[in-house]
Amino acid sequence: MPLAFRAWRRAYGLLLVGQLGACGGRTSLTDWSFEEATGGLTSVGGVGGSPIVPGAGGAAGGGTGGIGVGGGVGGGLVCPGGVCEPWPVCDAGQWLVTYGPNPSDAVCEPCPPGTFSTTLSAPACDPWTECTWEQKETEAPSATQDRTCGGVYPVRQFGTPANEMASDVAVDAAGFVYVSGNTYGSLAANNAGEADAYVRKYSPAGSEEWTVQLGVSYYDDAFRLAFGPGGDLHVMIQRITPNVATTAFATLDAFGSVLEFHEQAGVGQDFVVDREGNDVFCALVSTESYFDIELRKVQVDGVPIWTAAVSTPGSELPGAVAMVGDDVILAGSTTGSLYRTIQGSEEAFVARFSSEGELVWGLQFGGVGWMNSAAVEVDQAGDLYVVGLSMAAYGLDTDGWVAKVSADGELLWLQTYNGRYSPNDSFIDAAIDSQNRLTVVGKSNGVFGESNHGLEDGFVARILAEGELGAVRQFGTPADEWIGGLAVAPDDALFVAGSTAEALGNGESSGFIDAFVLRIDGDL
Repeated sequence: MPLAFRAWRRAYGLLLVGQLGACGGRTSLTDWSFEEATGGLTSVGGVGGSPIVPGAGGAAGGGTGGIGVGGGVGGGLVCPGGVCEPWPVCDAGQWLVTYGPNPSDAVCEPCPPGTFSTTLSAPACDPWTECTWEQKETEAPSATQDRTCGGVYPVRQFGTPANEMASDVAVDAAGFVYVSGNTYGSLAANNAGEADAYVRKYSPAGSEEWTVQLGVSYYDDAFRLAFGPGGDLHVMIQRITPNVATTAFATLDAFGSVLEFHEQAGVGQDFVVDREGNDVFCALVSTESYFDIELRKVQVDGVPIWTAAVSTPGSELPGAVAMVGDDVILAGSTTGSLYRTIQGSEEAFVARFSSEGELVWGLQFGGVGWMNSAAVEVDQAGDLYVVGLSMAAYGLDTDGWVAKVSADGELLWLQTYNGRYSPNDSFIDAAIDSQNRLTVVGKSNGVFGESNHGLEDGFVARILAEGELGAVRQFGTPADEWIGGLAVAPDDALFVAGSTAEALGNGESSGFIDAFVLRIDGDL
């Protein structure tokens, strides 16, 4: 070897010694030499120091396959006192965990759930990429590869070869999305009856967190969702057998475990949870030849607190409930003279009850045809919005309608809405966002907003301050869409739950009828 080249190598070695020695004074050496056979760096009788710990205070010597002070992570050697030990080599899907300065203190451990690694002896595992509601997962993640996302995909469509219906949707304060309904298949467990209830939870980015399937009877439908004061999810389940119809309530924690369960008489239509965690619901109960409404408050374990009957010699049908402070708002319809002398065949009503179940006021309104109430919402000023569908006398066409009612029971305005070329339009649910904007969701077999996609489409529509129709988004497939519910996220995005007989948007059909949850930007 030429003398000049040997001198250069020795000078380069001394430079390395100076750099390593500067890393916190971790290494003391008496002499250095280079071994041409290995091309690596060897410690000769170092004294008074300690090996460099990989990742602490600077780079360790000896990369993959080399030899050096402190040893490189990933197959290198560490040579304390001149005795060399190899570092473990970890596979993809693992990471190298060190519990001390020597290779004997290091082990390979699998990547934790939700993470991955692709290189040998990775110092850490990286978290999986989260697809957004606007994207579709194109390749599933594993311990050795990341999730890949692509395309515009604001729909989550799901099902089995049998039928799935989505009845309601709710979004919690953290942005997690819950959709509920019924399945005739085995969506998350073996089917226990004709139709089972289910609840599915999605992350704020649209990844499925869990699905719970509940069913013991002929027909079970997780019909409505509401949150308790502690954030637990309350589920109202309609249960129908050939002989009796009841309403069950389940309380689920954040992981889908059932915390409480109780069953009540009557067919529940809607419910809310008060500030003490009690379930307040409206139920349809039958008399000898008519139907009545019972408004009930029960504890979370099902113990009754009070019941308020709403009845006339005619029939009353429950629509929806809401809370104003501790008071309860009930909306529905009647064929009798409940709060005024009836003028049509069936009229809408809204009533306010105290926290003890006493009637505060009631308002009945309608025309010469019939009106059904479907939802009621309360704005930031305490005013009420009741929505539903109506039909003129001797007519076959239905229209959507919205009524604004003051907190003390005065009808402020009433508007009906119909689309173009659409004999049947209906409003099914409503929601108010953080900007105090009212949005309704419904269905139409014509053109309510944009073009019709086939048979019966869904739509969301903004209702302005004086009842004017604002922006509309219409969506659908060449087949029918059924609309279940509407919810608003913390960022004011809208979520619609429903069902479809074909692939909606970029969704994929799983069977005869699928459930879906659709995200729509809050500005429409």
